[in-house]
Amino acid sequence: MNSPADAAHDKITEAPEQSTAPAPRRDPALGPDISLALGPMLAASILTPLGVGLVAWPLLGLINPDSIGVIPRAMISVAAVFAGTTLMIQPWKTRPVTQWLHWWLGVLGACFFGTVAIALVLLYSAPPEERAALGVLIAVGHFATLMAASFVVASLVRKGYDTAVAGPAQGAG
Repeated sequence: MNSPADAAHDKITEAPEQSTAPAPRRDPALGPDISLALGPMLAASILTPLGVGLVAWPLLGLINPDSIGVIPRAMISVAAVFAGTTLMIQPWKTRPVTQWLHWWLGVLGACFFGTVAIALVLLYSAPPEERAALGVLIAVGHFATLMAASFVVASLVRKGYDTAVAGPAQGAG
């Protein structure tokens, strides 16, 4: 006679039954599977705030030379938010082309709320005479980076789509 422990052991050690059901098919309406290049996305996320900071440096120096110190804080915070959210979506993973657009909208929302949260912390802790410059620089840096990163993502999605549709032989050149 088998004890309940023996029956449980036999059940655990049995080989699982093989499924004869066909693998689920992906909806072709989702488009081809593509991955995005991380380098251009991170470059847009980091270099755009750097460019805004370089343009703001002489302008802020003319308007309020005492507030020049806020430029690195503002631009580093914007770059950190955009680079962090770009890494969170893992652009090196292969996904259907239509899903990338949904992921990017999620990134934009996360960037907005992340930038607002960091701006609130920085504005709260900044001296009153630096708050205006800091707020404007964070907003300008955010929107410039949003435009540049969106342009890069759109071009990467388009390039990946065209390459996937054309096939490896035609898309290589």
